[in-house]
Amino acid sequence: MATLSVTFDRGFAPDLDPTTPGIFVDTDQMFPAAAGYRPLRQLKVESTAGPLPTFPCYGAFFEQDAVDAGRAIFLASANKLYTYDILNSSFTDVSGNQTFIGPANPAGYRSPRWRWTMFGADLIVLNPSDPPQLIRAPQYNAASPLGGNPPRGSIVEAVGNFVFILDADGNDWSCCGIGDDTAWTPDIGTQAASGTLGDTPGPIVAAHALGANLLVYKQRATYLATYLGPPVIWSFALLADDAGAICDEAVVPYGGLQVSMGFENFYTCDGGPPRVLNTPLRQWFFESSLDRDNAARVWGVWDKLHNLIVWFYPSVAANPAGALDRYICWHPDTNRWMTGVIPNNVEGVVTPFAPITAQGNITYSATAIFGMALVLGDHNLYSFSGGPAVASLTTGDIGDPMRYSLVRTVRPKFKTYPDGNAALATPLSRQNLGDTHLAGPHAELTPYGAFAMRQSARYHAVRIRTAADCEIVGMDVDWDPQGTR
Repeated sequence: MATLSVTFDRGFAPDLDPTTPGIFVDTDQMFPAAAGYRPLRQLKVESTAGPLPTFPCYGAFFEQDAVDAGRAIFLASANKLYTYDILNSSFTDVSGNQTFIGPANPAGYRSPRWRWTMFGADLIVLNPSDPPQLIRAPQYNAASPLGGNPPRGSIVEAVGNFVFILDADGNDWSCCGIGDDTAWTPDIGTQAASGTLGDTPGPIVAAHALGANLLVYKQRATYLATYLGPPVIWSFALLADDAGAICDEAVVPYGGLQVSMGFENFYTCDGGPPRVLNTPLRQWFFESSLDRDNAARVWGVWDKLHNLIVWFYPSVAANPAGALDRYICWHPDTNRWMTGVIPNNVEGVVTPFAPITAQGNITYSATAIFGMALVLGDHNLYSFSGGPAVASLTTGDIGDPMRYSLVRTVRPKFKTYPDGNAALATPLSRQNLGDTHLAGPHAELTPYGAFAMRQSARYHAVRIRTAADCEIVGMDVDWDPQGTR
């Protein structure tokens, strides 16, 4: 009799040999934590007022305003803009008596999104079909067209004393005058400027501030924009002509760098040339899971509460096609990845999201798992604050291609133990790698903290399901080598 100790230190790794120690070959409703893996909370409806008044949702933004804490969340349908009052659970139309064309049916590379930025305390929001809008502080109660005849672009970002609008016609950019978001006619005196990035093919698809600079992305190129002042105003340096981003929401600002999902790889950029983020799921994700025809709908966020980079994406199995039905998440501290399904699809993402006091202070709920909220396919606003989700993970294979072995018991290791009998294991076996796993009878967690199995095969794996708060870190396997066959 021998005991094999397995530490789950590699996360979801479908690209690797399934016999690689410490990997998962399938997961759902779990995310990586500092020590191990925890189940998500179930999605709970936040709005007692019902769904977004007009829908579907084409944009979401969180603005922490100490003057009016209840007006911190903004949501957009194709034709209307709303605030969501967290304290009263109600929606208010802030479209300023306007009805917009909206971004519902963009052409080609463009995502169907409104996009947002803060310039001082004011909010600027745009889509390429309508004039850019200004929602002025502190009331945030009525949108109006932004002054100065700005371009109708698809991307907006504030950097220091400037607002950039990009992709009005593909690879173009414009910035307002210094400190003046109503000055858009290029002029050295005001420092309003415009230009194109024509030395690489394709349109601009993303732009995010990096300190006092701006990172600008095409789908396979990355630029760094630096403020120089008159007469140049802004200088654009090409950092890479083979690394970019799928869309604006595929880029996630993360402290002093940005993490982007491209069409063939994941990248990080801190202002120098982008670096490939080596992952054990790149081949699986880009070749088998991501719906590349609808990839521009990807939506990534940084969950600061749990230090996770999360991308919601359309899988090849999404119904309808293009719906954000899955997530992948990366835990930078441990370099571990996980994946799973999002029930009812995702329309919009609000981050950070947490209860807000009347003084405008964020107070995270002790039960909240992701510091964000989602608008789902029923157009309601949800938070990850329900009971523990039913979560599962499937280990890699343990075995020998030349010998049979007998597994008697699997003892999971928990940093936080699940209450009661809220863990279940399914033994899996196969004779050759590449064969389909055969499932044995389910095994409940005994009072002694183990799953009794007793199966003979060349290769063994186990699917562990939980339905309670826990953090799993590994397992011990009681097994014996047997004869050859």
